[in-house]
Amino acid sequence: MARYLTIKNTAGVDAGPAVALMITADRSICYRCEIDGYQDTLNADCNRQFYHTCNISGQWTSFLDVFQQCNLLVRLPVADGHCVITAQGRDAPNDHSGFVFQDSTVAALPGVDLTGVPTYLGRPWKNHSHVVFMNCLLEGIIHPAGWESGFMARDLTIKNTTGVDAGPAVALMIMADRSICYRCEIDGYQDTLNAECNRQFYHTCNISGTVDFVFGCAKDVFQQCNLLVRLPMADGHCVITAQGRDAPNDHSGFVFQDSTVAALPGVDLTGVPTYLGRPWKNHSHVVFMNCLLDGIIHPAGWERWGDKDWTPYSTGNSRIGGTAPTPKGASKVYPGRRALPEFGVNYKGGLE
Repeated sequence: MARYLTIKNTAGVDAGPAVALMITADRSICYRCEIDGYQDTLNADCNRQFYHTCNISGQWTSFLDVFQQCNLLVRLPVADGHCVITAQGRDAPNDHSGFVFQDSTVAALPGVDLTGVPTYLGRPWKNHSHVVFMNCLLEGIIHPAGWESGFMARDLTIKNTTGVDAGPAVALMIMADRSICYRCEIDGYQDTLNAECNRQFYHTCNISGTVDFVFGCAKDVFQQCNLLVRLPMADGHCVITAQGRDAPNDHSGFVFQDSTVAALPGVDLTGVPTYLGRPWKNHSHVVFMNCLLDGIIHPAGWERWGDKDWTPYSTGNSRIGGTAPTPKGASKVYPGRRALPEFGVNYKGGLE
């Protein structure tokens, strides 16, 4: 056990990889320690490790670590550089290693201005890297992409607080392939969630906004999610989706399954036209399947966008308010039978 220690590598920002602390001991503990460096500050090389109330600046690594109530403090990189907090080294699907950050904070080192410096939560050092941030405060330094390919966000609240009059203001943009958001709150107004590209899966998430608040060109499946509509600007209207499929042979699209569309609790949308979506591109593709569409939805269902008038939409077996389920429309739906059960997400396979 290391307690009340300050451990530094003073080689500086230009030195390249320079480890301050490497731990290989099993069941090791660091409590109230300062671990300071630049690149590769902490090498949690192997075995089971636990960190509590530590400040760690810089960072890198490989084994089964739990970080509770820790501060991850990002320094300035070399000129024109970028910052990456984690590089976890899980190398096989049956490997139990990984990083779990719980009740912790990611922020700039006090006095450091990271404006214009791309800063990421992590990148995969090996083929099966495994990192989870739970109930953490991620300050505004994090790049909207968050990660490179393959990540899971769990039990996070992500907000854009600029307000209803700000216009487009993204709270979360995801570009990583095979990404998962599980039990997350994603809050904003216009353009809340930018599901930019690749394959993405959302389960038990609350997503709030006003206009186009789920948009992008990704292949997305949303299961057991709540789409919560806020009050728009004066005399405005609300649109939930704006999907960006731009060619008939493009396989992107949004599928909402066993989900709910409703007003944000406490919000009265009487007299506010509210639509399930509008076509951002010429071949936008959105499906609501086995969903509860609350009474806020305009009878037209969908809104036109300029001259884009061929758009496959479907509200299969969904119901409005207390009415019976009514199949509407038809479109091809990718059978979402695959997910990542190793992450413990209770996904629903198939189209039932």
